[in-house]
Amino acid sequence: MLYEDTEICSLNLNNSKGIKVRSGLKGLLLELNNRLLESPELLLERPATEGWLAVIQIMNESAKSDLLASSMSFSDWLSHRSRSIQKVLESRSCNEKGIPSELLES
Repeated sequence: MLYEDTEICSLNLNNSKGIKVRSGLKGLLLELNNRLLESPELLLERPATEGWLAVIQIMNESAKSDLLASSMSFSDWLSHRSRSIQKVLESRSCNEKGIPSELLES
């Protein structure tokens, strides 16, 4: 049984500082992704397909309904993310190739 503060794993960073990943909800741990032990880059490169950490069955019905109510479809998320990125790009001054000026060497 997992509780909100149960540590699922620890991610070790290059600077040797570890980050504890906690469950965040009450549930039953169904599976851990052991492929990350051999290919940790999957966590960043393919988080939604091959880089997932764990499969958890939510036990608390109110938490389940809250999670579902707060989640959005992938297309809605993608649309929201695209708008956010566009706002950031519009707020920056860019050269003729669209490269933000703060990324250019002085």
